[in-house]
Amino acid sequence: KMGEFNSSALEFGALADFLIVYIVEAHAADDWALDYNKFKINEHKDLKSRLETAEYVRNHFEIKIPVVADVMGNLTSASYAAFPIKLCLIREGRIQFLSGFDP
Repeated sequence: KMGEFNSSALEFGALADFLIVYIVEAHAADDWALDYNKFKINEHKDLKSRLETAEYVRNHFEIKIPVVADVMGNLTSASYAAFPIKLCLIREGRIQFLSGFDP
């Protein structure tokens, strides 16, 4: 679905700021891997590895908007109940929309 998200970000970029926050790996290869998952990403042990994975994801999917990484304490993920994925629209500092499990 990253292709659809990229298209939306480009289409509506003049109306809104877009940001992707890379959070804890949902299906880490060394923890709870899925057989069909083509990405083999281990659980992050430090912020450096999480940042490197965020950059890899940005490059792999040719994402044109900023991609940042959550802190190792997973503050963003916990604050927005973002695991494993969440779409959040914020306007004037207030949450306007928060998706369910699959945005």
